Amino acid sequence: MTERKRPRPPWVETIQLPGHDASRGEPKPEHLVEDVRQGVQGRLFTAGALLPEAPQLRRMYALSQDGIRDALSCLRREGITNLHDEYEETYFIDDDYIRDMGQESR
Repeated sequence: MTERKRPRPPWVETIQLPGHDASRGEPKPEHLVEDVRQGVQGRLFTAGALLPEAPQLRRMYALSQDGIRDALSCLRREGITNLHDEYEETYFIDDDYIRDMGQESR
């Protein structure tokens, strides 16, 4: 039997993302992907850090639900994020990605 994940408690801290910036033009899923990628590569976000929930990301980046889904899928394909084992619909910065990134910088 599959274990059900529980909702993420509201007090759980998440990474701080800049959100949509009008100087980039129209909102695009790639902006969210780039912000997360840059935060990880710049060592602003550590392994295991949680991303904000999808509804908050939608508001921050002025994207549709499909746009957020596309961005999160891209981050997972690149290995930057993964789904949390305990909380439903919660993504975190993947430990393996951070570890691999550290080996590349040596």
